[in-house]
Amino acid sequence: MQPASYDWNMVTAIATSVYALAVVVSLPLLWLQIRRMRSAQEATIAIALQDRSTDPAMHGASLWLKTQMPENFPYEDYKKDPLAREKLERLWYHFEFMGVLVSQGYVNERLIFEQQGAFIAGVWDRCKP
Repeated sequence: MQPASYDWNMVTAIATSVYALAVVVSLPLLWLQIRRMRSAQEATIAIALQDRSTDPAMHGASLWLKTQMPENFPYEDYKKDPLAREKLERLWYHFEFMGVLVSQGYVNERLIFEQQGAFIAGVWDRCKP
């Protein structure tokens, strides 16, 4: 009995075709997985930002801004008042951090505005020049 003779060019072509088909089928699945991972990452960041924006120190700074900060608060008074600097800088750095996350693509801008937009607008309204 003679061993079977194979056309190795045909076998190689079939194997290459099967491999290419596997890659083509897996790419959309990989893309979906990456999207889900990104959504999970954005949700984790949004929850962390929500926690950070409602922690006692941030809440105290926000409350101070709304109820105790003078209506026309000149920069000279800001420089002289360490309590005012602490409160305002806490808020400003929080918003700066959110801006960095958005600009670097770690979190969607829409998500930040939906979650924190009113808070940002309220602080800006009180602090604008």
